[in-house]
Amino acid sequence: MIRDTLKLKTEDYQPFLNDLDYAENFITENGIELTEKFRAPFCNHLVIMLSRLRARETVDMQVDDSMREELREDMRVLAERMLTPLFEKYRVPYSESEVFLIALYFQSAIKNNSEEERF
Repeated sequence: MIRDTLKLKTEDYQPFLNDLDYAENFITENGIELTEKFRAPFCNHLVIMLSRLRARETVDMQVDDSMREELREDMRVLAERMLTPLFEKYRVPYSESEVFLIALYFQSAIKNNSEEERF
């Protein structure tokens, strides 16, 4: 899904091949369905995030209380479960910002899917 969505050439995603497969499996195993609307932005974010982690960097964004209040706790936990092994692999300290961004994608995708089911 991820490689096909971004139409990446092998040399573009080779450094992240295992991580992309891991993320795709995690998403599938946890029942997160990325519709067309969310697939490309999420996949693009994932590749850019992996590039940052590989460089031992994280996004520089302050997550404040109002942002936390908008995010479902189960989505934060799910994103944390997906990202913790990647933080460890790349020896990057836990990043609430990276977790928040992935959780927001998860939450938006699930909300969008439930809204589409009503129509």
